[in-house]
Amino acid sequence: WLYDRYPNTAYVSVTAPLPGMGKTLTMDVCGALARNAKMLATVRMLAVVRAIEAHDGRLTLLIDEVEKLARRTHDDAASLMHGGYRKGSTHMVSAGKSNMEYRTYCPKMFASIGDVNAVLRSRSIVLTLPFGRPTRDFYAEEPIARGEASGLVTAFAAASEALDLPAYV
Repeated sequence: WLYDRYPNTAYVSVTAPLPGMGKTLTMDVCGALARNAKMLATVRMLAVVRAIEAHDGRLTLLIDEVEKLARRTHDDAASLMHGGYRKGSTHMVSAGKSNMEYRTYCPKMFASIGDVNAVLRSRSIVLTLPFGRPTRDFYAEEPIARGEASGLVTAFAAASEALDLPAYV
């Protein structure tokens, strides 16, 4: 809620050795508390940067199955993930004879089977889920949790607006 007041934001990367261990569930729970969370199964650079612009940079990207992108180090999606932790980071695209620049800075959370690549790891708080499967069906309790999260989100929004912290320039 306050990331935009700082020059950098740490990512959160959720990893586990196998599928079905709760990575997506963890992102769902965090997304319920995040500012304008968007869960993405695929990353198309232009669509993502346009979404960031449409929300004035105030959204949280939750990117599942990032291991599919982990081997890609020099394409647009990798650039979004690797560079978007710094305020002022942008992506430039050609638009006819001119260029358009889109910001890439916003909070991001990743989920992957196995470790994230070294660059993402260096920019992330890494949560490694223990071996095993959840023992409860947390999705059955989702409506209750979302209702409780809604109240917290309202409180977070009010508190972040009420804080008299200077923006980082």
